[in-house]
Amino acid sequence: MWEEDDEEDEIIIPGSLKADNIIKDFILWEEGIPKYFTENELEFLFRHYQYYSPGDDFRVLKIIELGLEVFPNSGIFQLCQARYYMDKNMLNEAIENLTSAKVFDPMNPEIALLLSECLEEKEQYQQAYEILVEAESFSADFNPEIQIRLASLLMHFERRNEGLVKIASIIRDECQSNEIGNVSTFTFDSEDVLEAVDLLINNEPFNKSYWLFKGHNALFVSETDTAIDAFEYAHYLDEKAPEPLFFLGVCHKENKHYSLARKYFGEASEAGHNKEECIIETAICMNRSGDYAQARFLLQNLIPEEENKFEVLYEIGYSYLHQNEATKALPYLEKSVEISPNLHTFTLLGEVYLQMGDIDDLIEVYKKAKDFKIIDSEFFTCHFFGMFYRAEEFEYLYEIIESELYENSTEDVSLLLLVMKALMLKIEGKNKQYQLELINCFTIDTKETIDLIEKIDVELMHDPEIISIKELF
Repeated sequence: MWEEDDEEDEIIIPGSLKADNIIKDFILWEEGIPKYFTENELEFLFRHYQYYSPGDDFRVLKIIELGLEVFPNSGIFQLCQARYYMDKNMLNEAIENLTSAKVFDPMNPEIALLLSECLEEKEQYQQAYEILVEAESFSADFNPEIQIRLASLLMHFERRNEGLVKIASIIRDECQSNEIGNVSTFTFDSEDVLEAVDLLINNEPFNKSYWLFKGHNALFVSETDTAIDAFEYAHYLDEKAPEPLFFLGVCHKENKHYSLARKYFGEASEAGHNKEECIIETAICMNRSGDYAQARFLLQNLIPEEENKFEVLYEIGYSYLHQNEATKALPYLEKSVEISPNLHTFTLLGEVYLQMGDIDDLIEVYKKAKDFKIIDSEFFTCHFFGMFYRAEEFEYLYEIIESELYENSTEDVSLLLLVMKALMLKIEGKNKQYQLELINCFTIDTKETIDLIEKIDVELMHDPEIISIKELF
């Protein structure tokens, strides 16, 4: 006899006492001691050994076999077996199980989604689409996952107008549930997302949520001018709402219009936005516009929430560093690296050590930062090349160049590599070759060459040779 429990549908939380007891009972059952499990408990055991404690295929298959034997008409363990096969990329077997599960539970959207996923993997797009259309007709509630997959398939079929309508329905659902996120942005091209939200705005031009959604998604893909227009209209629709004001501040900060950004952060704070967040953003604007002492005054008078501690420490360190007070910056930046080791914190800490003349510690920071290079290779290369360039550390300058050569072993040599090679000629005293190589860089792309030189060392833009070459273009 298998126990029928009134709590069969109760969610079993991994790590809870109940979960631990079920796992212990299963181990005892394996040893031959009779134990009773509900469908829900067996499904939990499947998930535990398949996902939370992976690598035990023997147990996973034993649980599936037990579930199919004891609950042959539920479809749950057909679904579990399908998931197991999908993880092993055994798509034909997974499709067979999902088809069987669908017989037992024809209106289950999870089965339809998994079946369509398998069919798409096998490039059977039309069948995948038909499965989802059927699931959509069965579903009484709006299912975003079904809509996302349907929209993707419509785009694949080049039925763009229908796809945009589907994307618009996903956006409408997010806005209605006040869960404006980036689900659509991650799934679809930003151009398609923005065009889809415009469909909604054309029908409901006074719906503030749609304008906010447009602003957030435009900001996410760095289309700040579009974002500003959207947030300004959202502000026009509700002048007392703090969110449009705050994100207008964020947009203008991104555009380096720091005075205007500070104005909006102040207005957002007065309108009710989180004051601490507004103060921190205001201080960042002050730091970036050179008002270091005032930025520190704002931040050092804060007792920040846990989630804001890193930002506060980083910005105080930034302000001291840019006033050539590296020893005062050091403890703040060391603490910020402890909280959030990333390219930006390592780079700023490296600048502190360079300013202090502590090259050994700069080299150690460089070695640690290499683990994060993949996140933004150009940022890493420019900033650490720039620091070693100023320190005249030839060994590490050559190491960075050799790394770039290895990573760009195609016929098209990167402009960054050409700029670095030119600067090496300068530091080696080969001025004629340096000038010729730099002219070549400016000829390829003047604006990008200037951007790269500024990222490597902004002081180089005051170099008479670079100024004279720049004037030629």
